[in-house]
Amino acid sequence: MKNNENIQITIQNGEQIVKLKLPPKVRLLERSLKLLNRASFSEEENNYQEEYDDYRYPARLSKELRKSKSFRSEFNKATEEFEEWYFQQCKIKNLIEIQSNNRKLSISQSLNKKEWDKLFASAFDKIIKKNVEFLIVHISSTISDDEKAKILDDVSQLFFSLPIKKYYTHRNNKSTLVEIIFFGSDVERSTYGEF
Repeated sequence: MKNNENIQITIQNGEQIVKLKLPPKVRLLERSLKLLNRASFSEEENNYQEEYDDYRYPARLSKELRKSKSFRSEFNKATEEFEEWYFQQCKIKNLIEIQSNNRKLSISQSLNKKEWDKLFASAFDKIIKKNVEFLIVHISSTISDDEKAKILDDVSQLFFSLPIKKYYTHRNNKSTLVEIIFFGSDVERSTYGEF
């Protein structure tokens, strides 16, 4: 009977949890750590803000969404139809797992549901929900489409019966980017007089 060599590394909110089933080979551990190191660099490569000359769109809009002709067309139609829009963007660090199976290493990312639930609870504090008439939702990540659909379902349930245009894109990154554009009249909660 052969001993299975298993290494599993999980990253959650910056904490690394390493699970080893002995006897691991040093070479296998080294390869998994190199893979983990590569995954952490991809986040920093995309962690810059591009400047855009087109001021019709939100300034912090992701390049994945900005490149979409379908989005630009939908956004332009919505701005003609509705008086105002409000843009909101958030990032959620993904859960990252590196596993070995028969000397092959694989890396996978999944939605950090606890972080998403925390963020979602306060995500719409600046919005007057009853004034929202249309939404554009963009989810960009390496997480599965099922997990992206879970995020969209949460937003859809809060804005029940409103038309929502969705966009899913892939990004080589350790986080999930969620962008929402709210259209309507007086959609942003006023902060005048607040200190």
